[in-house]
Amino acid sequence: HAQASVHLGLRDGLDILMIDTVRPRSAVILTRTDIGTRMDIATSACGRAYFGALLPAEREALLQDYRREAPQRWKAAREMLLRGAADVEAHGYGSSFQEWHRDINAIGFTLRGPRGELYALSCGGPAYALSPKTLRTQVAPAVLATQQAIGLACGVAARASSR
Repeated sequence: HAQASVHLGLRDGLDILMIDTVRPRSAVILTRTDIGTRMDIATSACGRAYFGALLPAEREALLQDYRREAPQRWKAAREMLLRGAADVEAHGYGSSFQEWHRDINAIGFTLRGPRGELYALSCGGPAYALSPKTLRTQVAPAVLATQQAIGLACGVAARASSR
């Protein structure tokens, strides 16, 4: 989609740390997400997708990290993360509609690298240009096809790329 930006990150504590970003040339307003930006795992689409890709014991460990490191946010984070995991199971991606940032809508997905590393990706942009419906019906199918193609190229099966 012409207005969508894509961000690639890795987990760092309770955040996904962005290690690369691609912005559309045609974007009227750019999100200020750049390399080094941190996205909270619980509120961001890529963080929710990351959580959904973890094995049950890894999910529990991450929830315990929230309980220990951010006790004031633990209950809300737990609810958001469990909802995100359910979205990943049902649809293949996580979402965050004006939750990580009030002006941003995004979907998130994960990729497993050839050595098993888990990458989190976010595809989104301005809420006025990328409605939840647009992200679900136009962007998500392209993202999921790309996820599958990259997984196959890396020797990781499509659905198994998240596990």
